[in-house]
Amino acid sequence: MKKIAVFDFDHTLFKQDSLIAFCLYIYRRYPWRALYGIVQLVGLFLHRLGILSTRQFKNLFIGYLIAIPKKKVDRLVNDFWTQHLNAGFNKELLELIGQHKEKIEIVCVSASPQFMFTLLMKHLLQIDVCISTPTTYSYCRYRICGQNCRGSEKIKRLNEYYSEGYELILAVSDNEDDQELLNMATTQLKVVNGRLVKP
Repeated sequence: MKKIAVFDFDHTLFKQDSLIAFCLYIYRRYPWRALYGIVQLVGLFLHRLGILSTRQFKNLFIGYLIAIPKKKVDRLVNDFWTQHLNAGFNKELLELIGQHKEKIEIVCVSASPQFMFTLLMKHLLQIDVCISTPTTYSYCRYRICGQNCRGSEKIKRLNEYYSEGYELILAVSDNEDDQELLNMATTQLKVVNGRLVKP
């Protein structure tokens, strides 16, 4: 049975919300695309009112990448991670990964879109497996093509990936939605204000 350590991503391994941070990075590179921010704000308002589901809102949000070829998006994501490696990630957690890397499999489970998790990012963070919200690229744009990988969906996706079973040695997250996942782990840690604490 595979022994694994599971890490949340946004506000855990990465200090910010990666979806928003990458969007702002694109807007700085291509200022005219920032006009799409109006659409995003309207979508956020409709999401808060319950008119748009999380999936619908995320599909609308990532529309700012429309007409950028997939290979170029991959390059932009890699540039983004390279620029954020020193200051953008939680060094305490990177050290924790280093301590466990040779003993157990390191898994990142995130609600962020799949296109954010490139091979370079996995290499930089020493992550073995990334499980995230699935996306597809067609007709010059990205779309969410599955359930938002959050809360109980994270456990479902882990169970699907490790269909032969796994032993959850360590789980780390900042999000209350991940409490059920944390409870499954031999050791559970929370990130509060950027610091590791035991619940």
